[in-house]
Amino acid sequence: MAIISRIFRRIADIPKRGLPNFRQVKVGDEFDGYKILTAPFHKHFGHGFRYEPIHPEYVQDSLGMLGINFPEYSFIDIGCGKGRPLKIASEFGFKKLIGVEYSASLAGSAVRTIKECGAQNAEIHIKDAADYKFPDGPLVLFMYNPFDQVVLGKMMPHLLSVRGEIILIYVGLGKDWPGEWMQPWKESKDTVIYRRTN
Repeated sequence: MAIISRIFRRIADIPKRGLPNFRQVKVGDEFDGYKILTAPFHKHFGHGFRYEPIHPEYVQDSLGMLGINFPEYSFIDIGCGKGRPLKIASEFGFKKLIGVEYSASLAGSAVRTIKECGAQNAEIHIKDAADYKFPDGPLVLFMYNPFDQVVLGKMMPHLLSVRGEIILIYVGLGKDWPGEWMQPWKESKDTVIYRRTN
């Protein structure tokens, strides 16, 4: 049922998002490739989007825009997939790296990624973002359009209940959605960065 729901939702989204694009931007590493049936029996599968690896430049550029002291912050990738943003973030010296992914198979790939890049301060949670309990800040969250506004609306109250600074980097079509809860701080063509300072 969730699979059929997702198909109909994607058809309904054609006026906003255009026809599905299956051309891949290939980098030539282990992250390349799509995965559509990420967790087909999960209650929120119909609200999620396919796994599609982000181009490394989006991650590098958005982190480069922050101008923060990275070792003071934890980095959390929501919908971490196979872990490309976590691998890149490991080069910035974050205090901690956390991946949250509801697909067990993708989360397994992310675990291998953080082991291979030698990150000692990293963990992967096989968890629905709607139910994830965030640690206190300061935090840098990274999101590459992992799910729709239904799941985002369930996740944001958990996020905003934590203490400390929150920076949310959102890349992709849903980049304006968090504006219902947080103030935009910086932006580029495909990215909006939100910040809560207290």
